Amino acid sequence: MGFQLEDKYFNFDNYNIVIFGGNSGFGLEILKAFSRYNNKIIIVGRDQKKINKALKEVKKINKNKKIISLKANLTNEKTVKTLFNKFKTKKINKIDILINCIGINKRNNIENLSFQDWQEVININLNISFLISKYSLNFLKKSNKARMINFTSIFSTVSFEGRTPYASSKGGLLLLTKTLALEWAKYNITVNSISPGPFLTELNLPVLNNKKNYREFCKNIPMGRFGNPEEIITSVMFLSSARSTYVTGSNIMVDGGWTSK
Repeated sequence: MGFQLEDKYFNFDNYNIVIFGGNSGFGLEILKAFSRYNNKIIIVGRDQKKINKALKEVKKINKNKKIISLKANLTNEKTVKTLFNKFKTKKINKIDILINCIGINKRNNIENLSFQDWQEVININLNISFLISKYSLNFLKKSNKARMINFTSIFSTVSFEGRTPYASSKGGLLLLTKTLALEWAKYNITVNSISPGPFLTELNLPVLNNKKNYREFCKNIPMGRFGNPEEIITSVMFLSSARSTYVTGSNIMVDGGWTSK
């Protein structure tokens, strides 16, 4: 069963919603949840096959739903600026909810980690997130209910072996989120983050594909299992809703108890 919540404060009709990374993982589940409403949704992804698959998933939920999909490989300021210029051609003049799910990982201990791998992770996870924030501001300011939600990670607050660039980038994104919450409060824009623990997503395939590693990893999780991407939705909906008007600069841990140890 998909996400359903009957509450006037959780009604997302007539919203403009942008989901970066909306073609897979958390982004896809978020897309499916918001697709139940009469709104305009824009998803941004770099893999056209995954985008097409995501659009088919939406049709299973709402056969009349039309999604604006934009294929973009965001690697530098020019590509981000070009993307936001496309918004205007699609007659997207404002953004009510922006959800940033982008993220890559390069697993290795620092002595075996190349500087190129370090730079790539920092660039995608942190630099591009900064640029998305920068170029989205004028769109968010035109909304009277604007929300930005960044997906960080439990490794933004706790360390783990072999996650040097990933943890560093997500830690930076967490503090970027908190700083933007301070700077944008005057515009009535809330900025929050969600820190997932281990979930059954493509990013974790190196662990999921090795049964021994998976069992060992689960020992770190009080609930003893990886989360299902659907289990992140309620947190996203709350931070997106009219119930969260006074919540900004906050970080919600959705980690099966990992960071409570």
